[in-house]
Order: sequence, then structure tokens, then C-alpha cells
Amino acid sequence: MNASKTTLLCAVWLCLILCVRTDAANLDVAVSATRGTLEGQIGVSWDPIRFATGYFIYRSANYDGPYVMHDKVCGETRYTDDSADSGVYYWYRVTPLYWIFQGGATRRVQGWVRPSMAGGMVDTMERIPKILKQVPHFYTVRDLAERRRNTLPVPDIRDLSIPGNDRIFGWVKGVCATEHRRIGSPESLSAVRYIKKILGSMPGMDVRHDAFPLDAVYRADTWRVEVETSKGAVVIDAFYAVNTGMTLDKPTGGSISGEMVWAGAGSPEEFDAIGDISGKVVVADCEFPDLPIGLLAFLFGEGYAMSDPENWLGFFQSVTMTFARSNFPPEYEEERYPDSVYWQAADRGAAGLVLIMKNHPGDTNTHWGPYDGRMRSMPCFWVSSYLEDEMKDLAEQGFAANLTLTGQVGPGEGHNIYGILKGRSPEIILVSSHHDSCHKGATEDGTGIAMVLAQADIWSRIPCHLREKTLVFVLTDGHHYRGIGGRMFADTHARDIMDKVIIDINLEHLAARDAVDDGYGSLVTTGRGALTLIFVNESPTAIATAARMLENMVPAPDRTLEIHSTLIGDVPPGEAGHYHIAAGIDFIHWIGSPPYLLTAEDTLDKVDENLLNPIARSVTEMVATYMMIPEGYRDYE
Repeated sequence: MNASKTTLLCAVWLCLILCVRTDAANLDVAVSATRGTLEGQIGVSWDPIRFATGYFIYRSANYDGPYVMHDKVCGETRYTDDSADSGVYYWYRVTPLYWIFQGGATRRVQGWVRPSMAGGMVDTMERIPKILKQVPHFYTVRDLAERRRNTLPVPDIRDLSIPGNDRIFGWVKGVCATEHRRIGSPESLSAVRYIKKILGSMPGMDVRHDAFPLDAVYRADTWRVEVETSKGAVVIDAFYAVNTGMTLDKPTGGSISGEMVWAGAGSPEEFDAIGDISGKVVVADCEFPDLPIGLLAFLFGEGYAMSDPENWLGFFQSVTMTFARSNFPPEYEEERYPDSVYWQAADRGAAGLVLIMKNHPGDTNTHWGPYDGRMRSMPCFWVSSYLEDEMKDLAEQGFAANLTLTGQVGPGEGHNIYGILKGRSPEIILVSSHHDSCHKGATEDGTGIAMVLAQADIWSRIPCHLREKTLVFVLTDGHHYRGIGGRMFADTHARDIMDKVIIDINLEHLAARDAVDDGYGSLVTTGRGALTLIFVNESPTAIATAARMLENMVPAPDRTLEIHSTLIGDVPPGEAGHYHIAAGIDFIHWIGSPPYLLTAEDTLDKVDENLLNPIARSVTEMVATYMMIPEGYRDYE
């Protein structure tokens, strides 16, 4: 072998040895990814690796891979992934390049783009392909959570004083003393004063109040739908669609008249078939989508955990999502869905819109939605499904309708209430819900408020030096105004609260009784609990904590499934979703889905009083678990 070949061979071996030694020294190199802080992209950064001439970026949508080479950078120790999808949690590894040789990989790091609250036209079956893609990763995360459970601290809460059913129900009644708690209303202020009084009575509680301005607070004073038939005028039992008929430019509303036309399901094709609808009153169906909960439970192996003592969650079981509308979606940001039945009618010059709550259970029309805070000038009304045949017949005959909707739209104020209990560590356990409601709101969110107050009461009795973590109890306003209160709280307290939060335990619509239509229009309770979901983001500690809680709960709750956070959209509906969007914090979001949500049927009799203390005890177990987690602990590190 000549000298030049020998020299080259030695150089190659030297490089290989150097790469191996360098890689071995840098397996624990610091690497990080942005957690929902960037719009439409994920930033990955890492410490420089000695002798590296470049880096390969590997990406996977599954913790266990496979990791596919996604891109290459030279001369940089940061990378921006512009091709990441919203609602997907990605994993990244970085490998150094030493001229022509590739070293080993850094540890895995998790990142995601800023998610968005679910909006748009709702077709649950269209989500199935996306859901199927999540299945393999779901099982990986569940395995990680099961292993984490073996190391999870075990709290002893036997000596803690958990409020009884009567006391907690007393708080529910206190916040539900008025007919509603709509943002910017005197009734809302009454609830705010009550909540501050209860929190202020607890020892050591630092009660604070953030008020924030609103450009447009909507209040309807009068509403009426009247049809001129061949036999005379007929008044139709109807309820106004929130935020329609009045705007800042037309703040008091008024009356309109026009010939009625039937538009079926309100699709663009059906509107095209009708032709000119200028000045007319459109009558159409609005269907509430079904959630194939049995199929989803099957695909995800009964979720992270499940409690279903009556075996209700069969393969073909589905529930009507009465908080969503298939053809009249919320529009939380600046987007506008032109296929919405509302915009199909308004853009074609209709004078008004009457929507039939096609498959909504019960003879009710008091649906409060969409509650996105967007003011729409064309008046719209809700009519019970029990009047579908009558309304369709009247519209097809072309009778004239007179629609009246008056009220006020003007500046107002929202109110976030929160209490702080200092602990030994600055790390924060956030316990949250919202305090506004569209009607009486016994389960939305009277019980959620009461559960937050219960935790405040329990932990305020513990001396500060025995509380390992700081606790913040927050009740936000404007859940029914595109979640403005949650967003405002997260933004206002980004540096003094949100950046210290290790978990948000969010509690909504709990202890809700199930109810069914008796065939005559009345919603009657069944003696069972309503479907309840516990959404948890991809934190093994949070998943394991909630799963253990659910298995320990006595009595075992009905129809309760712990599932991943992206089941319905990027984030689950509720305050936890808003906090996750704004601050990227981990969450356990415990939320019920009774069929009477957003209607005047959500009254005190819908609360199962006997479940209030058991639920409060279960939440206490989760809080106590996080109290015991070592300061600075992070999953995946």
C-alpha cells in the first residue's frame, strides 16, 4: 500500500473515531422545540456540536418513530419547520454531519404549531381518516403513560376536608340565582360578587379581579316570529340566534317582513335551485352532528381509561353534539365560512333566517349559538324540531313572515376572577372553569364553578408551608363570547402565572344527569350520568394521573372516557383549549356533554347532587398528585 493511500485510510479512521467519540459526548446535547408559540410553524434549536459541519433534522408524528429525515441545515443551530400541520404533536431528533459522515441522534423533543379552536362546517365522519392516523401514536403515548404510572407519587388525602354534597350544591345554587350570567350583564356582575365573596372567605386566599373592555355586548329585548297565513296571523314559538339582527352600526335592531322560502339543509346547491331570494325569509334545517363515541372508544381501546358500569359505550353508540351545528359554524377568528347557511342566505340578499333545530332532543328552541362574539346584521331565529313539518309547509306555500328582534349592542366589560394560594414552590397548579352562562346554566357552568370553589376551600385549609406548589383558582368570563376571558387571562398573566403552570385541571359541566326526549317534547332525566370526556394532552404524567383518578373514583362514574386532546379538533372545547392555544400548557380537561347544553333546560334539577362530593374528592386526588411531583420535573426529559 503506497503512502498516499495509507494516509487517506488513516484520515478516514480518524474521522470515524472522532465522530463516534464526539457523538457519544453529545447524546445529551440540549435541544428544544416550540410548544404552540408560533403560528403555522415549529422552531427547533440545539446547542452546537463540536466539529459538526451541518445537521440533519429528523421528524416523526409518533414518539417511537419512524423518524424520517426532514431537512438539512448548515452553519445554523436552529431550524424552522413550516410544513407542520395544526393539531399534530411532532417529535424531532437532530443528528450532526461531519463532512460526509453522520453521527448519532440527540434525544427526542416535542413541538407543535399554535393550534386553533374548532370551527368550520362540522362533519364528524370527515374526521375519521385523520383520527385513524392518530391511532398508532395514541397507543405509544398510552404505553408511556402506563409506565409513568409506576413512578407516579401516591397522595394520601384522607385527612383533607372535602366539602359535602349539600355545601357544594349550595354554591351551585348561589351562582345560579339569576336567569343567566351573560357577559357584560348585571346578572353576570351579581355572580362575580358572589364568587369573590366565597373566595374571600377562605383563609390565606389572595382574591384578584381583572376587568377587560368589550366593544360589543349583545342584549336582545324583544323577539317575535309571526306568519301571515290564509287563516290569519300565526305566532311561531321561536328564540333569537345570539349576536344576530343588531350590530354596532344598527345597535337597536328592528322588524322585517318577507315571503318565506324553504331551503332544506341550506346547502349552496339548494340555494342555487331556489333562485332569487332577495328580501325573502329563508327557512332551513340546522342539524346537530353526531359523535360516534362507540366507534372512537373501540378504535382507541377504551381510551386512556374508561368508566362505564352500565356498558353503554357499545360500538354503535353515538351522541348528538348539541353544542355544535353542522351548517352554522362558529367563526372564532377572522375566517368566514361562505357555505354556512347563514352566509348563504345573507350574501344572496335574504331579509332574515329561521332555522329549525332538526335533531335536537326535546321541544326546545333556546339554543345559544354560535357564540363566537361575531355580530351579524341579518336577524336569525331558532325553532324547535317539533315544528319542522309546520314550518316547511308554511315556507313552501310562500306565506309572508314578520320578524322582530330588538335590543342593544354597545360597549361593556368582562370580568375574570382568580384566587392565589402561595406554596413552597413557585410552580403553579391551575384549577379553572368559566363563570358565564347563556341561561340558568346549572351544569354549564354552575357545577364547574362549584368544583373550583371546592378545591379553593380544601387547599386554603392547608398551611402555606405544607403546600408544595402554588395554587391559582381562575373563573373566566366570556366562554360564550369566543372564549375571550380565557385568552385575556392567558395574555395578561403570561409572565407571572402561565409560564409557571405545570398543569391546568379544568372542570366543566360535571355531575350532569343524562336526559332523553319522552316523545312529547319534554327532556326527562334517566337516572344515569351524561356522557363525560376527560381530554388530556400528550403528557404521560397528566394521562396517568387522570387514569388513576378515574379508576379510584367511588362510585364509578357513568359513561366517562379519558381520551387524547385532539379527538374533536386541535384542542378540546372549553377553557383548557384556550389556555393551551395561548400558553401551550399541559391540561386535564374534565367536561360533561349533556343534551341540554346551551339551552334553558339546563336547570338545577339536572345536577346529580350525590356526585358532587365524589367528584371533588377525585379532583383533590389529582391536585395532590401534582403537589408531590418534584420541582422542575418534565415529561420526556
